[in-house]
Amino acid sequence: LWGLVFAATVVRSGASNALVAARCFRALAALGAVAAGVTVVATTTFVAVWGPAGSLAGALAGELTLGALCWRALGEGRA
Repeated sequence: LWGLVFAATVVRSGASNALVAARCFRALAALGAVAAGVTVVATTTFVAVWGPAGSLAGALAGELTLGALCWRALGEGRA
């Protein structure tokens, strides 16, 4: 599971760094807030179901969410 979290972080980093380079700080903050909400809800739920391993699944859900939102923002020309 750690490998998946790391892979999602690597893929997400390209898009989030591009948004930073384009000075899209407000958009990145909004996307991060959405992803943080997903992370909190997912982690709480997954820990209740799977125990400590659920925390990694919650982190993965947050990284995947932020990655998808950042790449979509880049595709829509926000950066």
